[in-house]
Amino acid sequence: MRTSLLQINFFSPSTWLRVKRALFRVRVTGESMWPELVSGKRYWASGFVRPQVGKYAVFQSPSGEGVFVKKVSRVTNDGYEVTSLVPWGSGSKDFGVVSQRNIIGVLLR
Repeated sequence: MRTSLLQINFFSPSTWLRVKRALFRVRVTGESMWPELVSGKRYWASGFVRPQVGKYAVFQSPSGEGVFVKKVSRVTNDGYEVTSLVPWGSGSKDFGVVSQRNIIGVLLR
């Protein structure tokens, strides 16, 4: 018996996508968020939480080059300014403000 198929068929496709976004795991790679986030470690995140200053946002980069986890440094009318914890890391200084539509979720710590 394939229980995963039964669970998927139990929800409509749109409901299933919302359930998957409610809670998901993010694996951090790279050293730009060290020492607060450790490369290789997995963290829980939620798509139902709005980013706030001091929290870690999971987002699609505005240029579409990948998914990032960065600390929210400021909330503006246009979106979120994010920053790395090390001087050489990328952030809004490199790719600008991250709009709400690019936000995937927030780390739960």
